[in-house]
Amino acid sequence: MDSFVQKYTNGFKSILNKVEKTDFATIKSEFQYNQANLEWVESKVSDLNNYLLDPNQFSDVVSFKKIANEKLDLFVKNHGNKLPFFLFTSFVLAIFSFVSVYVRHHYDLDFNDPDAIISFFRELAFHE
Repeated sequence: MDSFVQKYTNGFKSILNKVEKTDFATIKSEFQYNQANLEWVESKVSDLNNYLLDPNQFSDVVSFKKIANEKLDLFVKNHGNKLPFFLFTSFVLAIFSFVSVYVRHHYDLDFNDPDAIISFFRELAFHE
């Protein structure tokens, strides 16, 4: 696996694994997939449904994070080396968009910039 893909994945997981019980409640109340983004991903990732995860189907944050990490690992295994890096990072954010809810509440980003969250995760990878 490309080292930058691995660094990006590690940074993404580090944020995912910070999610606590109160954060999880916020994620559940604010979570909604962007259907246009998912259609774009599905045009390149035929097995998209294997990775989708609805936080509202989980009663506890521990099992949610466990399954989310497993699905992310599976996505990386199946697509990490097949997609150009910028597509890969965009797809991870589209599929695992619930992590963006956490970032919006815990990090000081300019949310007028549509690329703020994707840039945030790419910067994590650059600095790992």
